Formats: sequence, C-alpha cells, structure tokens
Amino acid sequence: MDLAFCTINQKLYDAAQFARLEPATLEEYRRALICNKCRREAFFRKASSSGRGPCFGARPHAENCSEATIDAGTWGTGGNQEDEPIFNAAGRIIIDLPRLEGVHDAVEPAGAEQQRRGAGRVFNTEGGGAAANATHRRLSSLLRRLNQDPDFQYSNAIVTPPGTQESTTVAEFFVRFDQTRRRALREFKGLWGKITDASFDYKGDLWLNTGPRESTISFVIGKDIEQRFLERWRIIDIEQFAGAWALILATTSVSSKDKMFATISDLRYVALDLA
Repeated sequence: MDLAFCTINQKLYDAAQFARLEPATLEEYRRALICNKCRREAFFRKASSSGRGPCFGARPHAENCSEATIDAGTWGTGGNQEDEPIFNAAGRIIIDLPRLEGVHDAVEPAGAEQQRRGAGRVFNTEGGGAAANATHRRLSSLLRRLNQDPDFQYSNAIVTPPGTQESTTVAEFFVRFDQTRRRALREFKGLWGKITDASFDYKGDLWLNTGPRESTISFVIGKDIEQRFLERWRIIDIEQFAGAWALILATTSVSSKDKMFATISDLRYVALDLA
C-alpha cells in the first residue's frame, strides 16, 4: 500500500515521503505505523537493491479494507500441515523441532535450567507419559494457528515445549510480543507477533525489532548462527524481515537501560512467515 499513518506524530505518509525521513526518525516511526483505512498495524519496507521501491503493508488488514491484498506468506520448513487439526481430542500438543544439518536434536539453548523454571504450571500425564494421545506440531504450524485463529492463544490445551521443558498450557506458554513485559520477563516462552524491522548494531549484531523500544521486545541473533540464520530464511536484504510474523522460543532478559530482549542461539527455535 502507498499510504500509512504514524501514531507518534499523527501524520499520514506516502511511502516515498516516509523513505526520505532522517534515518533515526525513520527507525522510530516505522515501529508506530497503522493502515490509514482499517487502522490495523502496518509496516514499512525500504527500497530494495533489486529495484523495488519503498512501500507499506499490513498483515492482516481488517475485513473488506480497500488496502488489503492477497498474502500467501512463506512458511519455511514447517511441513504441509495446513489442513490438519492443531490438537486432537486429548488436547495435548508436543512441539517438534526440525532437523538441521550439523545440529544434534538433544541440544538445548543457553540457560536451559532457568528456562525450565519459567515454563509455567506443570501437568502430570498418565498412561504413557506426555507423548500419549498427543499431536506433534512444528513451530511454523503453531505460528499459523496463532495468527489465523484468535481464540487459540487462550486455549487450555496442554503444550510440551522441546527438550526438557515442563508442560504447561497454550494460554500460558505463548505470549504476544507486546505482552512480554507483563507476562514473560526472564522466562522461557513461545513469543510471537509481527517484526517491524531489522537492523545491525555498531558491533555488527543483527536485531529483529517488534515495535517501540520502550514497550516491546527485540531479538538478537547469535554471531555464531547469524549467517546460517539469514541463509535458512533466504534473506538477501534485511528489509525482507519487515512485516514478517514470527514465533520464537526464547528466554527474555532486560538490559541495564530497561530494554527487553532475547538472544536467538538455536535456528530450530524460530519460525518466520515472511511478507
């Protein structure tokens, strides 16, 4: 779409005009955009090296919004599970991780013991343990359901995270990016929502941002996996991250300046739906 409204200065911008803002202003304003028609959250993409001009987008627009376009998305390596029920009658989901070249399935991310303590309530299982009568799902399938079914995030279905994480409920484990400070500080959670932009800091670390600095979380990609992370999602230009939906399993932290962040140290703990 060509127009978007900035909630910081209450101004309507066209994409070309927005692209000419001072870099620091642009980075701040792009995290506070909404569709001028339906008022849903919007994102901005700078001009690409391939010649594509700057543009705005929203995922999703409200029903019947005149700015809406068809968006099939790119679901990565999650498998073909679109038409399968997300959980069976037993109401238990086991999160499966994809196999990646050179990565052992038993590897846990840093801080695993701390993550286990923050996983939420424990649910004991009978008759064969957590795997009995359970539905196995990849992160990409769960992200799709969280995005498409507004009620799923409030489900009391039991979910078993990967590794040695304790079982909890869907409603407790999955937390939207904008609710991180209230529900997920220093805990291991399935964090999900929309990425507004990505950037490199002065050290060359890649950050995925999800909104205003003071109220939302950012994710830093570990140096040891940064290149593989970009290759896994076929990222040529980091502007491709703008508008992506993401589900990231991570333990949240707070910096000395009160900025919420989490480190992505395992490729398998991320699912993206690129715009």
